[in-house]
Amino acid sequence: MQLTLLHRKESIVFTTIDVMNEYGVQALSTREVARREGITEGAIFKHFPRKKDLLIAVLDYFTKCDEEIFNEIIENKLMSKDAIICFVDIYTTYYQNYPAITSIAQALDEMRCNPELEDKVKNILNNRLEFMIVLIEQGQVNGYISKDTDKVTLADIIIGTLQGICLRWRFENYQFSLKANSLQATQMIIDALYDKSNQRSGEKW
Repeated sequence: MQLTLLHRKESIVFTTIDVMNEYGVQALSTREVARREGITEGAIFKHFPRKKDLLIAVLDYFTKCDEEIFNEIIENKLMSKDAIICFVDIYTTYYQNYPAITSIAQALDEMRCNPELEDKVKNILNNRLEFMIVLIEQGQVNGYISKDTDKVTLADIIIGTLQGICLRWRFENYQFSLKANSLQATQMIIDALYDKSNQRSGEKW
């Protein structure tokens, strides 16, 4: 059955992510994407006139995934620690089920050098950071995280740790559990900053 235009565009985006995962951003070839899709390179350009348009579509998909994860955490109405753990849990579960998508996360700095992609890349990074900061602020308001802890620095530590573990996971060909290692590291960070002096009676993290 012939793919509809919408499904074809989505399929091209997913195939592009697979190619980027294998060859990197700089070596991304529309010819290779077309070959894997079983269509001509010209058919790719009907949907995405330039390779940059294809990369924009990939970043848009990446952004959409982030928004869905943020919304899921908000809808769960979790306490601060649970929300942070949930953030890590959802991301790493998604990444383990779709390892190729991590190639985008690792290539953001490289894509940032492209003026047409720069704003989208910055928005992805800023939105993740700002969302984590909100979760940390909730913990500070509730007395679970010391107000003396710099929220931006802590957000950088948590997100940066996840990125580092994810990169090692890729380098080691996905041989260990990204989820288990990331959750363990996040738990260690949170426990180290747990403000026991401000714990409210009967309340737990």
